[in-house]
Formats: sequence, C-alpha cells, structure tokens
Amino acid sequence: MDNFKKRAQFIVSKVYSGQDISGGTYKDLKRCYLICIVDHTLFEGDKKYFRDGMFRDAEGTPITNDQTIIFLELTKIRYLLKKSVEELTDIECWLLFFKYAADKSKRKKLNQIMERKEGVNMAAQILQTISRSERERSLYESQLIYELDQRSEKESAILTAKREVAKTLKRDGFPMEAIAKSTGVPLNEVATL
Repeated sequence: MDNFKKRAQFIVSKVYSGQDISGGTYKDLKRCYLICIVDHTLFEGDKKYFRDGMFRDAEGTPITNDQTIIFLELTKIRYLLKKSVEELTDIECWLLFFKYAADKSKRKKLNQIMERKEGVNMAAQILQTISRSERERSLYESQLIYELDQRSEKESAILTAKREVAKTLKRDGFPMEAIAKSTGVPLNEVATL
C-alpha cells in the first residue's frame, strides 16, 4: 500500500504545482486537498480511520498546510454501527454511507442517517438513479422525454396562440407596444406579423 500513499502525494503535489500564478507571487497559490476514501487498510496496527497528512517537522508541528492529504479507511469503521445516529459526526455518517450503501442488512441505520443528513439523502437518490438496471433506466428516460415533449408542445401551442392574438390585434390597429405588453410576444416579432 506504500504505492497508494506515494500516488496520493504525487497527485496533490501535481495539482499544487500546476496552479497558474503567472504574474503573481507564491502567496497566490491556493491550498490543495486530496481526500482518499479507501476500502482497504493503509495504516496497520490501530483502529484510527481518519488521518490527515501535511508537511510536518520531526516533532509533528505543521510546516505548511498548503497540501493536505486526508485518508479515510472504510475497513476500520464497523464499530460506528453501534453508535446511535445522534452520536455520529458528519464524517462518520458519510463513511457509513460509503461503506454500506449497497448492504441491505444495514438499511435501517442508513435510513436513519438519510433522515438526519440531507446531503447523504441526496447522494443515496443519485446512487439509486445510476444503479438502476438498463431496462429501468430506459423506462425512466422514456418517461422523462415524454414529459419534456408534452411540456414543449404545450409551450409551443401557447406561443402560437399568443402570436395569433397579436396578429389579430395588429390587424385591428392596436399599437404594437400595447400588443407586445399584453400578449408577451416580443415587440420586434409583433412588427413582423
């Protein structure tokens, strides 16, 4: 797993050094974060699921926090299932979602989290949409296209009716500004009717 850590360091360094500060100074560099959510163990020997890495001296004092790598190890969060939803931090809620979204045996806990966390609920809905079978997705898209077609046809019919009213009013000698205002047909279009 050392390669993964080196890869993370390489990625955050490339993003940081790739910033365009031409014409500026080093103070114009923005902080860069890389969040690695992994379902394997990177750091053996403890149950700590959250680690952040940045440049530090030998005593652990940060030298700079401009490049931060955050490692979240899903293999170390099983004990969080024992906590009540009210006791869970925001990050713990997200980690449980990432780890157990497809696990039906954890559905009750995840439903409680989704009721509490709007963002997790939105993510679950998106996951459900993209996880549909090809047939379900096709039916969903067909229904969406049908609804869009219906709304578009209705809008087109309303626009046609407005143009007909505007044409009649213009023929009857009403001022073009008044016709545009009352029908919603743009003035330049009323002029061409």
